[in-house]
Amino acid sequence: MKLIIFTLLLSISSAFATPKTLEVWFLSVDKTAFIDSIIPKIKYSKLTAQYQCQKIGDYCFDPQIGLYKKENDKIVEATDYSALDTKEEFNEAGEYKEGEYDPCKNPGHFDIFCKKGSKKKVTKVQKQKLELWVDISSTMKQVDGSDYKSKCVRERFLERVGGSCPLNEKMKVYIFDENRKELGNFDRVCLNSGTNRVDRLIRDIKASTAESLIIITDIYEAKAEFIDFVEQVAGGSVKGIDKPLYAKDILNDVSRIQKMCN
Repeated sequence: MKLIIFTLLLSISSAFATPKTLEVWFLSVDKTAFIDSIIPKIKYSKLTAQYQCQKIGDYCFDPQIGLYKKENDKIVEATDYSALDTKEEFNEAGEYKEGEYDPCKNPGHFDIFCKKGSKKKVTKVQKQKLELWVDISSTMKQVDGSDYKSKCVRERFLERVGGSCPLNEKMKVYIFDENRKELGNFDRVCLNSGTNRVDRLIRDIKASTAESLIIITDIYEAKAEFIDFVEQVAGGSVKGIDKPLYAKDILNDVSRIQKMCN
């Protein structure tokens, strides 16, 4: 049975291009007692402090699990979505709804909408030796906060790595919350807001063409399915699970990461 599972995982991983070296760093809140029982259904609950909460009526919404609320100190997930006034609240911004508008019915629209016209030359994507993806969601404030007088550790880390791995020459840096964006400089790394989507992060890892990929996020994203994907499917490694990893600790890895871009 173990051989069958391993073969299945191997076949899944070969179906997409994952990086040769993949590391995910889960940063914890420094000098804070961890809560053992607040999320009992996740096996990494010792290092996980709380769900994310976007208020929707009487419920909270977490991108990882959906609707939930707390009753008698227990987390209860919603099973009946009729409690919401409308399901529109769950539609992603800018989502195209079939049947509402068909641009191809109007011949005056551009070719990109209706797939007409001459074929465009496809530019081959250049493979990058080193990529760093840095979480900027709101929960990162708890593990790597900063003020207007000082830089967060993530920004200082990137600047030091960039000393030997110039940005956009030997490495690329992306910031992410629910979406991922490439950086031209490091000034947005400490601006924390929004939430995360582990499913999108997994999708982006599958599509990555980087030789080495380092992802810096927080312990709130240490979901079992994400860790299993990184370790078992993508053949990567995680830090910050067996013992807490604090923001200040990542500065110790600067020289090692610099070697990945050469």
